[in-house]
Amino acid sequence: MKITIWATSMLAIILSAAMSIADGSGRITGHVFDSYSQSPVAGATVVVDGTQFRAQTGNDGAYTINNIPAGVYILRVDKTSAMQRVAVAAGQTVTADFRLSGSQNGPSAPESAV
Repeated sequence: MKITIWATSMLAIILSAAMSIADGSGRITGHVFDSYSQSPVAGATVVVDGTQFRAQTGNDGAYTINNIPAGVYILRVDKTSAMQRVAVAAGQTVTADFRLSGSQNGPSAPESAV
């Protein structure tokens, strides 16, 4: 029974990766941090400029945007000027982290993209 579950899970992972390559899409993942406190920023919206693709960070500051067509994009954190250029390849995952400069009252503006 355990082998069947494991085999089914592995097959689903392989098929998912194959479908991403076949349809020419990739994924962007990363984290948004406050550079002052080094804390993750929950609820930040990460946007792929010029597209409808976006994701909101979780409590751990992490985000994932799936099914991005292969290409070069500008990624930004909404309501800040933090941005960076990313190249997405079919079947690949790109990591793009952001560190926002902030004050004791919370993040306000970007310090730099990591």
